[in-house]
Amino acid sequence: GASGPQHIPIGWDRWMGLVGNSKYYDYNVSNQGVSEHHGNDYGNDYFTDLIANTSVEFIHQTTTEHPGKPFLLVAATPAPHGPFTPAPQYAHVYDGYNAPRTPNWNYHDDDKHWLVRSQPQMTESRINGSDMTFRHRWETILSIDDLVGNVFEALEKAGVL
Repeated sequence: GASGPQHIPIGWDRWMGLVGNSKYYDYNVSNQGVSEHHGNDYGNDYFTDLIANTSVEFIHQTTTEHPGKPFLLVAATPAPHGPFTPAPQYAHVYDGYNAPRTPNWNYHDDDKHWLVRSQPQMTESRINGSDMTFRHRWETILSIDDLVGNVFEALEKAGVL
């Protein structure tokens, strides 16, 4: 079958999808079968916000042009997956927080599964990296919270909730 940015899956009236995987800036989307490049400008290009804005526009357009008709919106973000790039307003919200140190955190013993046993104890550098990843994941989730709030507000405004 067809693949690449020109492909629009059967059954979709409106299609926009990320070409590739887990990017927040400097990416391409398939927008109605046309490859569209986005750069590094937060206001225009932060992918989670682009999905939010496109979703709100879709709700408004669909409920205006087809009042009372059911519709499906799928809004799938790469957040909170790597590279864990938070929006600028959330970049340092969780500074000082660390990954939870549960009793099994960085614990190695013979009673563990062989995959866990095969990993070395975390060094200070790996612990710092783990904590940074933990913080950045939380910070990217804040943009998902914004997306959900904006979509909910658009659905309320359209009178479809």
